[in-house]
Amino acid sequence: MNELDKVLEKGRALIAFITAGDPDPAVSVKYALALQKGGADVLELGIPFSDPTAEGVQIQDANIRALKAGTNVEKTFEIVGQVRKNSDIPIVLRSYLNPVFRYGYKAFFSACARLGVCGLEVPDLPFEEKDEAADIAREYGVYIISLIAPAPEERIRKIASEAQGFISACGSFDEQNALAVRIGGKVAVQALTPEQAALCRGAAVSTGCGAVDIIAMLGEHAESALIDYARKMKAALRAR
Repeated sequence: MNELDKVLEKGRALIAFITAGDPDPAVSVKYALALQKGGADVLELGIPFSDPTAEGVQIQDANIRALKAGTNVEKTFEIVGQVRKNSDIPIVLRSYLNPVFRYGYKAFFSACARLGVCGLEVPDLPFEEKDEAADIAREYGVYIISLIAPAPEERIRKIASEAQGFISACGSFDEQNALAVRIGGKVAVQALTPEQAALCRGAAVSTGCGAVDIIAMLGEHAESALIDYARKMKAALRAR
């Protein structure tokens, strides 16, 4: 069983997102470990890309900072390796297709398997084209995480029927997630009505990304801020 399934089968999980290498690789490792310490069940690491068109301003800025710090696919895998020395938290990578394609699908997913990466979310990979990556990912036990934007019921059902792990429900470009909460498939999210969400086996619920700016401003205190934010999110999740 994929490690992601073991966490998500409990019904509720806190999925925390940060961009790998922001503000630099060493600090992002500390942030990742801080999020787990604060209560995150799954860590989602964004691989920085020069044209993150499906992201909000905060995550676009995080991509720029990470790229300036020299973060690429290889460096992201190094960050995952550093996290793995101190944590067994399930990890999902988020990347645009170009970096994965250039790295090579087999090389990419074999590295994922070696480091215990459970899944890959690709914002610019259309559902109809996903098999070019999904077939190879399947060989290495890595899930391709489905994204669903506002769409007709028939399309939502189609995507949801083949989804692995969780489903990331996409909202408007100015409301991207920094933290996401998976609560079954019966919750209204910004991109889906309750009826549409009920068609899905799971949904990643955006909580907004204001914390990204707050953490950036806190500087040396960012780690404690991340812990506090994750704990508050975890408490809210348990209260539902």
